[in-house]
Order: sequence, then structure tokens, then C-alpha cells
Amino acid sequence: MNKYIIAIVLIAIAIGGYLIYTGQLPIPGLTTEATYVGISFSSDMQVSSSDISNFNMTTNVETYRKVISLISPPANYSIKESNRDSFDKLSQYNISVHVFKSITIANNRIGEVYFNKLFEFKSGTDRKIEILIIKSIPDNDTLRIDISVQINVNSFAFTWYRTISTTIFTKVTACTSDNPYVTITGTLMYDGSPVGTNLVPLAIQLQSYQWVSPTMSFGQQYAITIYLKYHGTIISDPTILGLTESDIGSTVMVSGYLSKDSYGNIYIEVENIAKVEVTIQ
Repeated sequence: MNKYIIAIVLIAIAIGGYLIYTGQLPIPGLTTEATYVGISFSSDMQVSSSDISNFNMTTNVETYRKVISLISPPANYSIKESNRDSFDKLSQYNISVHVFKSITIANNRIGEVYFNKLFEFKSGTDRKIEILIIKSIPDNDTLRIDISVQINVNSFAFTWYRTISTTIFTKVTACTSDNPYVTITGTLMYDGSPVGTNLVPLAIQLQSYQWVSPTMSFGQQYAITIYLKYHGTIISDPTILGLTESDIGSTVMVSGYLSKDSYGNIYIEVENIAKVEVTIQ
């Protein structure tokens, strides 16, 4: 056999093996489908002792299906962190920070629990907990994600704690890494025309730190603008979504499918939208 043909065959085998190993090439018995759940935690402020009582936290959730290798299956969770620490200004007080994050993911229809873990951290760093559910989840079923975050700050000068709890419902049907189902919290606003249009649509704005290593690589260091669609159409009237003009500038939580067009504009097909309500104890 010609040595060039042998080289091509060997390269093809190597590429195929790599794709199977990484789960990019679906093959029965060697790969399987898993559900990815990415939960990002961030704060809109870096606190000092004078404003710590105003501290709050934003939680964004991203879900989609992906193929993974059975030859070398990944861990069922991983953690990504940024360099931004909400409590960095408190270092002068010789404080200790403990953040406990409890996450339970269950099938909302049948109650089956897919993931349940208590995480402990010793900083207020913006972070994303990425979870893989390997067990098959039926199409059209909804995941219920119960999240409770307890923050304890202690020093010789003061002691402070807060518990923030939220429940988020998310879908996995027809979701891919390029078209995930997300629940995101941002500021409702009007924004200038997306590239390629002449509209002034409704949008929500997120800070870049709210996406710790996002699956959709937005590739920017500044605020992220996500335009709102409803039934596939860009909208400029908040009443279509059950909101009013007075809600412009408010913080809202939006759920729906996220996508990016060829111009780089980011859209969310709105299924649910409401002003943020966080339970603080």
C-alpha cells in the first residue's frame, strides 16, 4: 500500500478515535447523551463593611444536551471561577468567608432526583458550577433546580450571614450548546438597533462576569446585550410580555432558548419573564 495512503488512514483513525474519546462522534456503546446544567453565581457589587447588608447574588442557569464518551466519561460536575471576588474589599478586616451552595436537580414531573450536593467555598468569587446528568431524561420533561446559598462572614469586628434561595425550572428538549435553554437575570432596557436591523427592540443587559466561562463564547469584556424575541419576532412593546413601560430599568428574570445570528447578535426566545423575586432570610 502506498505510504501516503497509509498515512491518510492512520490520520483518519487517529481523528476518529479522538472524536469518540471526546464524545464528538456519537457511536452506540461508545458514547451516550448527557444533560449539561451550568449554574453561574455572581454579585453586582464588591462589598465593604459599610454596605455588606445590601449584598445580593444573581443566579443564571443554562441547559442543553450533549454527547459524551463512555470510554472516558467526564466527572459529574466541575467548577470554574473568575478572578473577581465580591468580598475582596473586606480583606483589611482579617475576615473569614464561607459560602455554602446547596443544589438539587430533579425531574419536576416524577420527582426523581438527578443531582444533590452541598458545596463549600472560602471566597465570594464569581463561579460557575457545571453539572452533567448522564441518566436519560425524557423529552418534554422539565428540570426543577432548587438552590440555596448561605454566606457567612466572620471577623473580630463583626459577624454577618445571609441565605438566598431560589427555584428555577428549565428544559432540555431540543437544546444544544449553540441553542441552550437559559434562565438569566438582567436589566430590562431599550437598546440600539441590532446589527443588520433598523429596530430599537427590548433587551436585557448582563454584566460579562455573570457568565463564568459561558458555553456560548460571547468574547467580550463588557456588558452583554441580549435582545428579546416573542414567537420568533423581535419586540419593542413590553406589554406583549405582560410588562409595562414603568418596568424599563427593572431587574427581570427571563427564560427561553438562547441563540446567536450571523451578525453576532444574541437573542432569547422568551417563554417566561418576571421581575426578580429573591427569598432572603
